[in-house]
Amino acid sequence: AMRNATKEIFLSDWMMNAQVYLKRRDQQLDPVDRLDALLAQKAEQGVRIYILLWKETRLAVQLGSEFTKKWLKRLHRHVVIVRHPPREPLQWSHHQKIVVVDQ
Repeated sequence: AMRNATKEIFLSDWMMNAQVYLKRRDQQLDPVDRLDALLAQKAEQGVRIYILLWKETRLAVQLGSEFTKKWLKRLHRHVVIVRHPPREPLQWSHHQKIVVVDQ
């Protein structure tokens, strides 16, 4: 679905690895098949990318959301990333993974 996006892609994730391959391991893997490569390609085509990452409680778990934010932000100016909540949560988290294409 993301490959066919023409307007926007919305992603929400609890723990995102931007370098994940979008093909099965039994297929020939190529760096262009990674999530970050796909998002960069779509941004170059004018698709707006909006990503919501969970800002983890560092005392409990380290998910690398700050690294992921920096990694993805450098892809293109059409990529917008927000880590939420603004303060480190102590009692809750969200585990959803959501993709919305061209709403």
